[in-house]
Amino acid sequence: MTRLNFRYILKYILIYMVTLSILVLALIATTAIPNEAIYDNMVKSAECYKNEAPYQQDESGKLNRIADNYADNILLNILWNMKSDTPLQSALNTQYYNGEENGLNYGLYQTITEGKEPNTDYTRYWHGMVVFLRPLHLWFTIAEIKWIGLGAAVLLLIANSLLLLSRKQYFAAAALPLSYVGVHFWLIVKSAEYQPAIIISLLMSLLFVALEKKGERWLVSLAVISGVLIGFFDFLTTEIMTILIPLALVLLIRQAEGSLKAWKDELPFLIKSMLAWGISYGITFVMKWSMASLVLGENKFLMAFSSAAERVAGTGSEETQPLYLQIPFAVIGNLSTLFGGIARVDLVALGIGLLVSIGVCGSVFYLFRGDYHKDITVLMLLLGVIPYIRYLVLNNHSYLHEFFTYRAQAVSILAILSILWYNTDRAFVGKRKKQGKNRKRQNRKKG
Repeated sequence: MTRLNFRYILKYILIYMVTLSILVLALIATTAIPNEAIYDNMVKSAECYKNEAPYQQDESGKLNRIADNYADNILLNILWNMKSDTPLQSALNTQYYNGEENGLNYGLYQTITEGKEPNTDYTRYWHGMVVFLRPLHLWFTIAEIKWIGLGAAVLLLIANSLLLLSRKQYFAAAALPLSYVGVHFWLIVKSAEYQPAIIISLLMSLLFVALEKKGERWLVSLAVISGVLIGFFDFLTTEIMTILIPLALVLLIRQAEGSLKAWKDELPFLIKSMLAWGISYGITFVMKWSMASLVLGENKFLMAFSSAAERVAGTGSEETQPLYLQIPFAVIGNLSTLFGGIARVDLVALGIGLLVSIGVCGSVFYLFRGDYHKDITVLMLLLGVIPYIRYLVLNNHSYLHEFFTYRAQAVSILAILSILWYNTDRAFVGKRKKQGKNRKRQNRKKG
């Protein structure tokens, strides 16, 4: 048994190494595109940002509609400062020009048009989106590329629903898009930074559903790949969606097909999958810092660890709160943003949102309650609560960046919909529909 487990662990390590190697080689390959070939579109992209605020709100004032120009500027700045004559160093030495007194947004324009050299280290992330953004700048500007990203997300969402429908998973086919609509997924068009987690979560959902019948080892392998992908492409936004949404769909398929085991028996599969994802995700960062330290000859771990500590419980910024407030506010703020709040902690939006949500869900449950399905209820509750644990652990990050971290609650919405669906008497609903059709037929006959 031990030999068998060791063999599969080696397989997962191999899958990890192959996936990361492909991504790193792709990143290095993008440096072969000369800056001259993308200059015109890069200038147009920089002009979109140079006079804008780092975090730009629209006329609605809602936090969930903020465009993160700051992160997009860093990404484009890094992209431009990659050098084709030092491809490996450029892929690992993540630097940008911060604009000094002019600010980061104008700094992007300066580094492109005036040749300002990078002066800020950002090695803690992989900046993997360069793999797509650099070649796409041959033909498009960043504004157009963000619409392409939204289009990819929409197509993947449709593909997921069609695949679920082909498996006769009618509830999951409807609940999945509702969950993404609930977190306003179309607003990822506002920032390139918002897009990788949504796109990867939908891509991995498609693969999890397609390979669900292959067995749990296939799904754990996909969890490994998911962890690498999100670690490589994401700037720490809604990373947990890339494992929780696919796992939720697997559970819903098993429940609908009658193959779901007792929740205690399903728990080892969930733990293995989340561990495989989490280990892959964490090691992907460590690999970046290790490779960068080795190739560049300087310790890249110190700054990365300092940033990580700040994200967990930092309170040094004037925007943050004392830790005893920041921890609960991280959860409350993400909830109020989900409900359209206009402040970090919008108690009015929170109160109205919770009142309406509890009223609607409570009414549906009261009117159509049926037999209690304990196993799917417990399992979906476990998945649905994880985003809030994430907010508590990374409270500094979740509080300051709730305008995009709130979208991780898509899995919480999916969990609530699933619990309602599987604990209501759908036969009663179907009976009412059938009675309605019979009445219509009788009325037609009378007419």
